[in-house]
Amino acid sequence: MFPSSLRALCVKLGVGPETRLTEEVSAYVLECGESLRVFGTNAVLSNQAIAHIMQLPELRNWATEQGPPQVTDLIHHGIPDDVASLFPSLEGLDLREEMALEWLSLFEVAKNRSPPWIMARDSLSQVSYHHPTLPIDSSLISRFLSFPELSDVRISMRCIPGRCRSQITDEDVGRLATALPKLEALSLGELSCNSNTCPTTIRSLLVLSIHCPKLRYLNIHFRTGSLQADTLDMLGDAYSRGLHLRPKCALKTLVTQGMLVDFLAHNPVFISIGMLMVFPSLTGFVQSIIPDAWAHLEAMVKLLGSVPELPALTEGLMRVLNMRGSGRS
Repeated sequence: MFPSSLRALCVKLGVGPETRLTEEVSAYVLECGESLRVFGTNAVLSNQAIAHIMQLPELRNWATEQGPPQVTDLIHHGIPDDVASLFPSLEGLDLREEMALEWLSLFEVAKNRSPPWIMARDSLSQVSYHHPTLPIDSSLISRFLSFPELSDVRISMRCIPGRCRSQITDEDVGRLATALPKLEALSLGELSCNSNTCPTTIRSLLVLSIHCPKLRYLNIHFRTGSLQADTLDMLGDAYSRGLHLRPKCALKTLVTQGMLVDFLAHNPVFISIGMLMVFPSLTGFVQSIIPDAWAHLEAMVKLLGSVPELPALTEGLMRVLNMRGSGRS
């Protein structure tokens, strides 16, 4: 028997037949009382055990590889049809397989029921999703857009040599940024890659900086092979739409680990000005263990960031770009 004061429980089973110990593990879960705050398992649980977990009043973090039951199954296994709240204190949701993503859909189904189920109300602030081989695409991003209270979103995936698994566009990042204005940490990929095949550009960084003023941590794959041309395009567009006047977030360090950039082909001063226009508080980059070209750019960013006249110089540069027809309406 578990003590009534149990606050955290993790049940991790090995790969193989033992992961199917549904009845045995579920029996242990049903013994957990109202003090439980953290629970996670890779085991498949019974619908009754899941219904029990969803009604624990103090549960803060729930990690699972299993998809949710149907609403009718939850009602059949102990959740009243007119229940006021499920996961009433949930703050963090850790999803570790593709089927587990359906928990996000269940939140929407519960909200739209009649009478509605209130799931995690305004408490859910952190969602992480781990699936190293699944690509990050528009449909995956769309699953997070209905949770405006999220402050921490982390999606893990690993790229393969020569191809980035990030398939999201600047428009996808724009939808995410406007839907989740309270973001403080965003990670779209475990490590950045050097394939330069992703469609995302530096323009996405500007959108995030404008719409997510609390952003303090950012790890996102963006194209560096055409960084100078993309920066030129971003600066001209920003000036033509007045985006250079919008307040920006206070991000100080950008994750660029593993991303290649060739400063023989790009002007580091120009790139640095563009980076500082996107993140005015930027002081450095999370780089590879071995110093690379980003170390040179970091030194340039720190130098230019200390120049009081930089805003005026940037304004003048964007005026020139606009006069040359780089801007858009």
